[in-house]
Amino acid sequence: MSRRLTPSKRHHAAGELTDAQIVARLKAHQEPPGHPQSTVFRKTPDGRHIRELKMLFEAAGVLPYLERKLRRSGPKPRLSVRTLLIALFYVAGEWNTYWRTHVANFLASLEPQDAVDLGVQPLDALLKPISYDVVCKQARRLEQALREGWTDEDGTHCHLRWFTTALIYASMPPRIARMIEHVAMDATAVPSWARWKQPDDDGRHGSDPDATLSHRSGNSEHGPGPFYGYFLTTGIAVRSWHLTRSTKTVKFGPPVPPYVVSLIFETAAANVATTGIDAMEDALSLCPNISKLVVDRGYSQLGPSFNRPIHTINIDITMDYKEPARTGVKPVRLGPSGYPAFLHAGTFLHACTPPNWRKPPAGLKGEELREFYTERAQRFGLRVHRHLDGGAKQLSSPTRDGRLNIDPNRTAGPRRQPLYPPPADLTGIFKNLPQEILHQGLITAIVEDLDYFQWPPWGTPLHDQVYGQRNPAENIFAQIKDENGLSKKVNRIMGSAARHIMCLAQAVWYNLKLTRKGEEELKATKQARRTANKTRTATNTPEQREDADQPASSQPAGDAPDSPARPPPPT
Repeated sequence: MSRRLTPSKRHHAAGELTDAQIVARLKAHQEPPGHPQSTVFRKTPDGRHIRELKMLFEAAGVLPYLERKLRRSGPKPRLSVRTLLIALFYVAGEWNTYWRTHVANFLASLEPQDAVDLGVQPLDALLKPISYDVVCKQARRLEQALREGWTDEDGTHCHLRWFTTALIYASMPPRIARMIEHVAMDATAVPSWARWKQPDDDGRHGSDPDATLSHRSGNSEHGPGPFYGYFLTTGIAVRSWHLTRSTKTVKFGPPVPPYVVSLIFETAAANVATTGIDAMEDALSLCPNISKLVVDRGYSQLGPSFNRPIHTINIDITMDYKEPARTGVKPVRLGPSGYPAFLHAGTFLHACTPPNWRKPPAGLKGEELREFYTERAQRFGLRVHRHLDGGAKQLSSPTRDGRLNIDPNRTAGPRRQPLYPPPADLTGIFKNLPQEILHQGLITAIVEDLDYFQWPPWGTPLHDQVYGQRNPAENIFAQIKDENGLSKKVNRIMGSAARHIMCLAQAVWYNLKLTRKGEEELKATKQARRTANKTRTATNTPEQREDADQPASSQPAGDAPDSPARPPPPT
């Protein structure tokens, strides 16, 4: 029985085609083999952005570690680690997706020169695009290595957090990193595309291998309740501010571009306080001048588990409070001396504060309520005198500043303040209270006393202006989460490492866009300055005479400059 042998199909060698034919076939955006879908992006990658990403990874210094980790024996792979990372970050940042099929489309639609520069493949093999299967295999190896972590031969411990910090630092100009002093931070829920179900034998609630079940707060799109997925914690640079003698306004520093300075991606069941502390430490390692943090109620309600470690690294917190902290008045003893004070809504009040000033009346609202908090802080509030090591603070008493008179021998204080003697309930609230401690001017409050303290006081116009710095940061959070493909409607990838790299790619791409915008504005400013200088120079320069070769006629001394010419004398 004879068997007919069918010769295998052979592709034309690239050398038999001209450069124009190679470019024409590459620009056809042919679908790479192995595609699970037929949809192909009809977009040509921008070579400038590709070279920008190439410089980013080289500056971050992560490529040698990843190449050593993913290196295998045998022939050199056609898809290198550098090319894969550039493709992943370009597709996630520019095309707002992380699908492997789109990464394969990106590699297939590269211009020949860009493909050679990236090292995708040599010129004689450009007609054979990298398949979808190769992209999936290499991407999974990269994600698994970063998720599990490893120790390199030089002793560096490599993992997702190390990878994230290096790339965010490389995406910011060094001068911007030194300018950043204040940061706003928020944690947002990222639901998984997989559906939630009852836990199986392994304790998993769905097909997503890393997603977990937790609770999220409500917003305009959904109410509070359980969700299945992850939490994304992001730190955004905000404009710095300083207090002045004014009780109505704060002094803001120069504008700072809202760069992403930290990013942590964890499962929904991860500890929110620990994740926030890690994000703040990463931001501080990149921007060493950070001194203040703005957070919402989700962090302020954590109390000692979050606020105390942040205070320990000498960072002040501006926060909002939930209802119990707004309505309850708590007597406290501060520092080693046991200085008595009342704590309400994050403000320390002198022990001689009358009961009607310890918290606002029930019917007070709007501008009247803000005026109450402003007047109370001015009269009875303990102010920050200076910061001490380890998160402790030295507070200034209103009796020291002349804002409060508690001396019964005087009817008015140094600034004509009325007399506020110790209230009748003081000895009942604070047992064994020596009277001389009420006159103490400077109080040392240890870090354990400052879990809910903040300055400027909550409820005042100063606090509203400082806390309002979160509004620009909220817009950035929305861009990274919803507008860039993290919403459940368009995002179908699963696994914590893949989701983490996608969020990181979008944050880095956002930083790079800010850098491009800053460079364009600087270039436009310089061009406008040069144009203005040229205009000023042309205005100050006398006009050139038309007949430069003819001698200029001399004007008689007695004539006016604009007088008509004198007639010739008679002959």
